[in-house]
Amino acid sequence: MVNKEVLLLKKALDRQKQARKQAERILEEKSKELYDLNQHLKEVNNRLEHLTPEHSIKMDTAFLNIIDPYVVMDLKFNVLEMNTSAKEFFMVDDTAQINLGAMVHSDFLEYSRQSFATLQEVGVLKNYRSKI
Repeated sequence: MVNKEVLLLKKALDRQKQARKQAERILEEKSKELYDLNQHLKEVNNRLEHLTPEHSIKMDTAFLNIIDPYVVMDLKFNVLEMNTSAKEFFMVDDTAQINLGAMVHSDFLEYSRQSFATLQEVGVLKNYRSKI
C-alpha cells in the first residue's frame, strides 16, 4: 500500500515537472514574441518620427499657399492657425485670439452644435457648412 502511494506521488511529481517545463517553454516563446514585437514597434515609431516633420512641412506649405481662407481650430472653436487669406478675411493680425463659435450666424448655431457633437462622437465631420 505504501509503495503504491509513493508510486502515485512520484507520477504526480513527474507530471508537475513536465507541466512546469512546458509552461516555462511557453513563457519563453511568448517573451520572445513580445520582445520581437517591441523591437518592431520601436523601428516603426522611429520611421514615423522621421516622416512627421517632412509631412508637416509639406502641409504647412500647402496650408499657407492656398488662395481660400483656411483655418485650423480646436473643438471649442478657438482658432489655432490660419493662412494669410483667412487673416485678411477676418481682418486680424497674428496676435488676435479668435473664437469662430462666437461668429456663427444665429440661424446656424444649433446645426453647428449638432455637427460638432457628431464629430466628437464619430470622429469625422463631412460637408459641414456654416455662415458667420
